[in-house]
Amino acid sequence: MARKVVLTETQLKKLIDKVIAEQATGEFNVGQSFTKGRQSTVSSGKQAQQAVVAAAGEVAKAGKQVLIKIGNITIKAITYGAAVVWLIGKGVYKLTAAIANSILKLITATGKAVVSAATALDMAAVNTLRTVGIAIEKGAKWVGQQLTSLKDSTIAVVKWVIGAMKQFGAKVWAKVLAGAAAIAGVGQQLGQWLGSQWSTIQKEVGVAWDQAKSWASGALKSAGQAISNTASNIKSGVANAANAVAGAAGKAAGWLQGFLSELFNRFVSFKGEDMMSILSEARQYNGKAIVL
Repeated sequence: MARKVVLTETQLKKLIDKVIAEQATGEFNVGQSFTKGRQSTVSSGKQAQQAVVAAAGEVAKAGKQVLIKIGNITIKAITYGAAVVWLIGKGVYKLTAAIANSILKLITATGKAVVSAATALDMAAVNTLRTVGIAIEKGAKWVGQQLTSLKDSTIAVVKWVIGAMKQFGAKVWAKVLAGAAAIAGVGQQLGQWLGSQWSTIQKEVGVAWDQAKSWASGALKSAGQAISNTASNIKSGVANAANAVAGAAGKAAGWLQGFLSELFNRFVSFKGEDMMSILSEARQYNGKAIVL
């Protein structure tokens, strides 16, 4: 038979107080555990964030960038180890160094591009790499490997850059199309495409494509001989010597022949063999367009 326990009012009050105290302590302990867990999570999050920031800084220092402004477009040209990539908008495109260098010499030699000084990668560039799925938190070496393994986009990007020169008008675009046709690598791979683009402006410029290509090829071969004072003209900012060539040509298309002579004198004057060296030299042509 169960034993019956009778508590006095005082004993009952003490028992209730004890239970309340134990529950309060238990709730405190649960709350304390939750707080500690939350603090631990926040701490881990901060550590992860700090790791990403540190990795981003490491990646930024490992690469170099130059801003190239061509009218209403901007290209961020980057070298990262052996990789050459261009950031255009939110895209990251790998290019073959030789062709990238040639097209940069051509475009900047027109004087229509504005080239900045080289710097370490800015955070906007690093964030663009993250946006396309390159895990920068894995460190500079990993990023270099990922950039090197990107699909080559040289031809597509070169077409896009040449196409962007249309914004300056048909004659400027014609000069660039003809000039590109004479450059090793570019002319061979894009010859048919360049010709198709020329056909859209041939009536306006009044020159057949085969003739334009021939003039460009001849100008490249004789570059450095026709105009001996090009370099001094560039530095002093006086009228380009190509104007004299154009006038002497005495032909309706003298604007094209004169331009190509000046263009390729500038083109062959580049001494650098890597993209950053070439872009450093290209700054001398900022704001010095060939006017014909």
